[in-house]
Amino acid sequence: MGERARFQELGVQWGVPDAPTILTSLIKHSGILQTAVAKPSNFGNQHKYKFHNTLPLGTFREFGSGIVPQIVANSMATIDLWDIVSLAQDDAEFIESYPGGKDGWIEANLPAFIEGLGQTLASQIIYGTIDTSTLTGGGKNSTVGFQGLFQYAKAMGQIHEAQNSDTTNLTSIYAVRWDETDGVQLRLGGSSRTGTDLIQIKDITPVNPALVVQNTATNAQLPVYSWMIHCLVTLVVPTIKSVSVLYKVSDSVISSASALSKFAKDLNTLIEEIDATNGQKYIYANVKGKSLISGLKQDKLTLYRADMDYNNLIESYRGVPIILEENILSTETSTIPA
Repeated sequence: MGERARFQELGVQWGVPDAPTILTSLIKHSGILQTAVAKPSNFGNQHKYKFHNTLPLGTFREFGSGIVPQIVANSMATIDLWDIVSLAQDDAEFIESYPGGKDGWIEANLPAFIEGLGQTLASQIIYGTIDTSTLTGGGKNSTVGFQGLFQYAKAMGQIHEAQNSDTTNLTSIYAVRWDETDGVQLRLGGSSRTGTDLIQIKDITPVNPALVVQNTATNAQLPVYSWMIHCLVTLVVPTIKSVSVLYKVSDSVISSASALSKFAKDLNTLIEEIDATNGQKYIYANVKGKSLISGLKQDKLTLYRADMDYNNLIESYRGVPIILEENILSTETSTIPA
């Protein structure tokens, strides 16, 4: 149904300056961002869409007979875009002495900042406003931003607890259906006419460095050059057939024949809850989650060398590709993100 635009294609379509380099840095360590459907918002810094409570029904009629009018029962939803931002900053003297000066410094360091934005965005897509700062490898303590896939799945009653007795070093497995009309989608701010708004890079010290207070006690100040790098984005999950999550997953799910059977049933449930005739379906797991799925050792698991994305071997379960997502933690607990 329509074109399933991804970040790579969107950058080319919008004419984003140096799109291949910038967008590769943004998505290269995130399976979710590599496969996400990304489209422009339709209302500036907001995205508006309709969702139907009931569908209007068709009817058969004979020639000359009347037709009963149908009232379309739908609602309008509005969701805000959020500004994901990073500030690139360094000692002015160091930047001026850098090969190529300011231009050379930002060109050399921009990929790292863009990649950092991508990691933050991927983590937000997964956990939303859940505080993971107390988890090893977590560090995201922001309670602002858009809701994540886990939160949407929980709100729709589509989170499922794996069979195990462990309370730490847990992980989660996500089944997601992307579609630009009625599935999960990323909506981005900016203008497809100029392209420069997809990822904005603003030199906020274009002429002279600014002074930044480093020590409030002594008022020591450092002259710096700064660039603000940001993107307007939000996650849209318009239907219940969009996301399902298996959480509290540990080695216990493959510890016995009965545990393996339960694990297979849980994965089947994830797929069935997002199954639809349209959209692109994926299973997302980290290294631990993928290893546990591989432990099923049954016909439903298919390994094949076909499409290669960033040199990652594609695997599938019941025909649904399993994508590595490094931002899903292996240090979840019985209470986070539950």
